[in-house]
Amino acid sequence: MILVALLGPGALLAQQGTAALAGKVLESGTGRPIAGARVLLRGTLLAAEADSAGRFQFIRLEAGTYQLRVAALGYRSDTLPPIVLAAGEAREVAISLVPQILELPNMVVTASRRVERIEEAQASIAVVSRDELIRRNVVTVDQALAFVPGVTFNGASSQDPQIDIRGATGIARGVGSRVLMLLDGHQALSADGGEVLYETLPILDVEQVEVVKGAYSALYGSNALGGVVNLLTSRIAERPVTTGQAHFGVFTPQNEYEFTTSTQSAQGLTLQHSRWLGPVGVRAAVGRETSDGFTQNGQYERWFARTKVTSRPDANHPWDVFAVYSRNDKGEFFTWQSADRPYEVKPAELGDR
Repeated sequence: MILVALLGPGALLAQQGTAALAGKVLESGTGRPIAGARVLLRGTLLAAEADSAGRFQFIRLEAGTYQLRVAALGYRSDTLPPIVLAAGEAREVAISLVPQILELPNMVVTASRRVERIEEAQASIAVVSRDELIRRNVVTVDQALAFVPGVTFNGASSQDPQIDIRGATGIARGVGSRVLMLLDGHQALSADGGEVLYETLPILDVEQVEVVKGAYSALYGSNALGGVVNLLTSRIAERPVTTGQAHFGVFTPQNEYEFTTSTQSAQGLTLQHSRWLGPVGVRAAVGRETSDGFTQNGQYERWFARTKVTSRPDANHPWDVFAVYSRNDKGEFFTWQSADRPYEVKPAELGDR
């Protein structure tokens, strides 16, 4: 969209026989100024850069026909129709650029705690992008990590998976994880047992997941003996955004292993809302998951709530705060009844929680 306003010719421009061209570069839809936008006069060597208010100007132009081309990182470039300037004329234009998502080379921050290209990182590191999370249709972070080479999960059941990178963890029933889980660079292990509670970790707003393989205790402490997993969330959008995720599934064991005639199902719902309240961004999520499990004592019910409060990225002193609440009521499946009945527990253990 291009708005052209004709200004009265200045006396000085008329005397010099020159013209002037000025304007603003704005974001389409929001009207926000785009600072740093590059404005070029095609066919000349002249260029200008928009200031913090989105303004630019060209002065002392010869009378004639000019064409503007505007470009800014994260926006679709635009070329305006030709503009005819007469001697002594001063004209102002308003230019709207449409936001555009750019595919940039993978950048990581976990390996050295600074932004660098993945091929320059001094560690073996894997990246799971948001596109891959969507393509694999995962509902929890551990489901996504299972596709990373070198990453496996140990545990007595699917309720408490324990991440293992290149065999560094073993089986410790979730206590004292040897793999450090980070959320935007903040430790995301439980306060009591030092375990990873995957149901509390975000999946709707994850931008990418970085997995550093190998011991990294020198940089992150003893919890990183087996590696580091860092979940990086997306920036809070300028407009309020509400998203949701729902899933439903049914367990179908082989006929010879069936232990019940009822349908065993799993379902869950997560709702999330984010917005800016002045200089403070807030993102809150609440969810519930239930499952009958595919084994006896495999049932569980989970409630969780998660909140992120952050400053604007360009603040003088950026900060963010996370708060997580989780309640998990689940059964306990430790050993099977026999090799012929692997999904059943001993009668004395039935109903254990």
